[in-house]
Amino acid sequence: MRYFTLFFFLIAWFSARAQRDMDLHLDGVVLSGKNVLKVRRYLNEPYLWVLADNNEVFRVNTLTRAVEDLTGAFSTYAAGQEFIDIAIVNANVAVVATSTRLLHYTAGSVKVVGAAEGLSGVINSIAFDLFDYWNAKVVLVATDKGMDRYETELSKVTRTDVYNNARIFETSYRNLMYVNNRICGCDYNDVTTRSVDMREHGGGWAGELWKGGAFGNEIKSAYFSRASTGYFHGTSGYNVNEFWATEKGLFQLYFDQSSRLYSPYKHFFQGQSVTKITSIYGLLPFYINSSIEGAQENILVGTKNGLYFSDSRFLRRENDFSFFYCQELGDKSVNDISVNIAELSRSASSYVPAVRCEDGIWVAATDGLYLLRPDYAPYKKNERLNMLGFNIQSGVAEMQICGDTKISLAMGSDPDLFIKWYKDGVSITNESDITYTITQAGEYYAILTDPCSGISKETNHLKATLGTAPTFTFNYPDKLNYCEGSVATLTVDDKPGYRYRWYNQGMLASNNTPILSTTMPGKYRVELTACTDGWVSSKEVEVNFVKVPVPVISADKPAYCTGEQATLTATAPVVSGGIVNSQPYQYQWYRDGVQISGSSATISTLLPGKYKVDVTACAGNTSTSAEFQVSFINITTPVVTANKPSYCIGDQATLSINFINDGTYTVNWMLDGQVIVADRNKTNISTIRSGSYTVSITSNLSNCGVTSVPQVVFFDGTVPTFTFNYPDKLNYCAGSTATLTVDDKPGYRYRWYKDGVLNRNSTATMNTSIPGKYKVELTTCSDGWVPTKEVEVSFIKVPVPTIAANKTAYCAGEQAILTAIVPNVPAGIVNWQAYQYKWFKDGVALSSTSANISVTQPGRYQVEVTACSGNTTSSAEFQLNFINIATPVIAAGKPAYCIGDQATLSTTFVNDGTYTVEWLRNGVAIPAERNKQSISTTIAGNYMVNITSNLTNCSQGSAVYALSFETPPTIRIDRVINTTLCSGQTVDLKATYNGGSVLWSTGETASQISVKNSGTYTAAVSTPGGCSVNDNINVQFLANPVLNVPNATLCRFTNEKITLTAPPGFAKYEWNGQTGTVEYTTGTLGSVTLKVTDINGCTASQTITVTGKCKDIYIPNAFTPNGDGINDKWLIAGLEGDPTVNVKIHSRTGTLLFQSQGYATPWDGTHRGATLPAGVYYYVISAKGSDQLLSGAITIIR
Repeated sequence: MRYFTLFFFLIAWFSARAQRDMDLHLDGVVLSGKNVLKVRRYLNEPYLWVLADNNEVFRVNTLTRAVEDLTGAFSTYAAGQEFIDIAIVNANVAVVATSTRLLHYTAGSVKVVGAAEGLSGVINSIAFDLFDYWNAKVVLVATDKGMDRYETELSKVTRTDVYNNARIFETSYRNLMYVNNRICGCDYNDVTTRSVDMREHGGGWAGELWKGGAFGNEIKSAYFSRASTGYFHGTSGYNVNEFWATEKGLFQLYFDQSSRLYSPYKHFFQGQSVTKITSIYGLLPFYINSSIEGAQENILVGTKNGLYFSDSRFLRRENDFSFFYCQELGDKSVNDISVNIAELSRSASSYVPAVRCEDGIWVAATDGLYLLRPDYAPYKKNERLNMLGFNIQSGVAEMQICGDTKISLAMGSDPDLFIKWYKDGVSITNESDITYTITQAGEYYAILTDPCSGISKETNHLKATLGTAPTFTFNYPDKLNYCEGSVATLTVDDKPGYRYRWYNQGMLASNNTPILSTTMPGKYRVELTACTDGWVSSKEVEVNFVKVPVPVISADKPAYCTGEQATLTATAPVVSGGIVNSQPYQYQWYRDGVQISGSSATISTLLPGKYKVDVTACAGNTSTSAEFQVSFINITTPVVTANKPSYCIGDQATLSINFINDGTYTVNWMLDGQVIVADRNKTNISTIRSGSYTVSITSNLSNCGVTSVPQVVFFDGTVPTFTFNYPDKLNYCAGSTATLTVDDKPGYRYRWYKDGVLNRNSTATMNTSIPGKYKVELTTCSDGWVPTKEVEVSFIKVPVPTIAANKTAYCAGEQAILTAIVPNVPAGIVNWQAYQYKWFKDGVALSSTSANISVTQPGRYQVEVTACSGNTTSSAEFQLNFINIATPVIAAGKPAYCIGDQATLSTTFVNDGTYTVEWLRNGVAIPAERNKQSISTTIAGNYMVNITSNLTNCSQGSAVYALSFETPPTIRIDRVINTTLCSGQTVDLKATYNGGSVLWSTGETASQISVKNSGTYTAAVSTPGGCSVNDNINVQFLANPVLNVPNATLCRFTNEKITLTAPPGFAKYEWNGQTGTVEYTTGTLGSVTLKVTDINGCTASQTITVTGKCKDIYIPNAFTPNGDGINDKWLIAGLEGDPTVNVKIHSRTGTLLFQSQGYATPWDGTHRGATLPAGVYYYVISAKGSDQLLSGAITIIR
């Protein structure tokens, strides 16, 4: 396969690099003699579920190895089904799969899950989904149509992914691997990829498996492995190895290279049938951190020839695996593998299962279920774990204890191991925690034991020595505040031989002196030591650098009047706890951004503006207040305005001021100096009292106020009296005039309004033809108008009349009565009159003037209705029709019918649903044919059709149609001769019939025709009435014999004879007209005629040509060209068919007399058409295919 740049083929168990680190020992067998197909280990309880051949189901207790046969619970569903897979939900719930359904087992009962629950497709594998964190009761179902999720508690199936040929390769408490619906698009030549998802509790990856070409066509098993136990501690997907098995062995490559078909890969077990791939984790508690190589993972491979296991690959990305044969199991054929689990611990706060002990391997074989135990001890001797360290300083092997200082020893992490501490080689009693506190000098270490395998490992050794603890004074308060911008100084005792190291926020600083000066806030402490190590820490002191608090400006009053003095005060908060190097505050004031005089906390001012203040303490440590707005109230004197210059008695005066109150002022109206309390805070008032009106405005914020100039109001005249007693609504006939009148009195003035709008009428009477709401105002003085009530005037038009007929339909000749109907009008129309009527037909006026009219003619009728002169309304046009049924006509489907035909009768009448169509035969109705436009019948008789209107009593009948059926003609076809017919002959066919005309399938119309081709010939005879019958005859012409005897050659010069052979099996042979046999012998050149006759009497002829041809060249030395037809030409045998031959004839003197390229035309003894005399001549013959020249003499004899 030229597209892979690198190949590695390896029979790993023979590898020189093998690093075996595990043995397997047989620990027993259950279900002996059974062909065990599938084995599944339940996670939290000690049970196996087993699927065996012949649809047997077992549950095995892994502790007692007791076997429970559950086959009977499933037997009802086993008929005609094959159990192909099993998934465990818990110790009492399992799901068995057939190709089309699931068998859900719960404590002895079985529920069938199939198409009704949403399951579709052909099932190939199932698995319990331990990675569905939020619902751990889901079984994944892989089918040829995609992946389904079966929720066992709800008995519900959901299709999650739709794609072809889903499949689950691996399912366990730590691994799930299945075909996904991703399309890689990375196929190359004959190699294709199958995308897979690889999931574990630490994450998931997607990769590709290869098949086709050198990889084989069927993926039988697949697995993925991490280069560390990432299930428990996490690691990059960079270290994931993919394994897959086909009929060509086991393949392996890195997951991150699986989409590149030129990547290097490994090929194991060539020629072996691999059935299952998985792995076993060992020594998990020794996985302390990423730098300790303690735990391991070994790949397990089941084959038809036994079980193999790999060396471990833990914390290494390399994938050069070596495989070892399990001798104790032998060459048993492996169907499935499941790792046995013993739980060690559990994290209650996480969905990730606890660290577990994988202490065995269950192997499903063709003759039982075997348990193998891993043994790591032979390969783990004298290993020391470098995982022990001092708690206060890592990476050192020896520390000094100063005075009463305590030092602790700790593991690198919290292992799930049994811990035993040792000092100077002696076990320390009752000490098994992850840490140990040292109080004495000595050499310390711990021995760690794996509770699963029993293997123990010793840690690295640490040494502790004794020293003297330092003494010092560091008496600072817990918190120190310094002025921002200054330097804080912390001091501890300076003694000979002491060493110092300072910390800020727990981080080691660079200062190693007894004095620390800093400008950075933080939490400071110092550590001292008087010996090699054993640092003693001071208390922690928090150092802060405080900025002057932001000052706040306040005023002595909330508001000021123009001319008042405002007093402003700056207040700065006091810092809690005091400031070590604080100074008294200094102040600087500003107005509108410009510095002003004043260096105290309080200033006075008469000017408005934006004020702020700077407060300084400790040189350069200054804070600025927010701006404070100072304003002075200045009220503009208001002006009182009246809405009219004068008022009549009865009027209402409106007064207003030009002032907008924002709510911070009080507005008081006064009449002749007295406050009008009811109008307080109004900007306009209404009044009917004469007098002097003033307004005062006072600020609510301060004692500021102004008063307006007086406004005098005076009322004169009397109030008008009048009568206007109309109803609220008046109706008039449309087209008339409405009149409204009010009292007409001397000295009164009038003004009329329509719909609230003043019009030009200033009299006591209003005449109008326009609808609207009318009123009039009256006055007796210069102003002071008094209004009447408002009257609505309407003009009513005659309602639109409608026309009604006394019947829904009329027959032609009937009398129709039409009536004009006019809707009611409102009661109380002032000048209403009785209705007058005028009728029209097709737009032309009629003489009738009443509400009713009788007519007998169709047309468009309309009526006009009039009330009150000129008030006329017209109705819509009313179409009046009279039913006139045309005489129906009956038509037949064809001119005549034969006995046995079905006749079709139809009428030209089209029924719109308002008619009844009645068919009659011999005067009797045919109910079954009612309302049909056409009928079919085989009964002769006199037929009629009658049409009746469903709307009224109108009908019309057709003429009688006499239907009869003719007797059909007869026809027979005969062959004129009845001998054997051979291809190429003709035969006459004759049709015999009684009446009518004949038509052959050849298109001919004579009673007798001649045919020469095989086939079926049909003749049809038709009568004038349309009756037709036909007959047919089959004619077969026998094939003539086929001759293909090849032409032949003979050498006449040697009197050669040849035998011609004809094909055998014919009844008669004739050669050149003479009866013979299958063979014919001749020694003559020319044509031979062959004629054969077969057993059917059919003949064939062939002419066979016999030409001259000799194997050797025969040259005559004389010939006699005298014209007697005998030996007239110089015939040379052996030159036939050679176009390269050159023949030349010369005279005695060398003159060229004859030359021929090829010798198709022999020499006749002439030269240029003239006869040459008798005598001796000379020839030269040459050919391109030979270097030999033939020459000699030739004599002409005459």
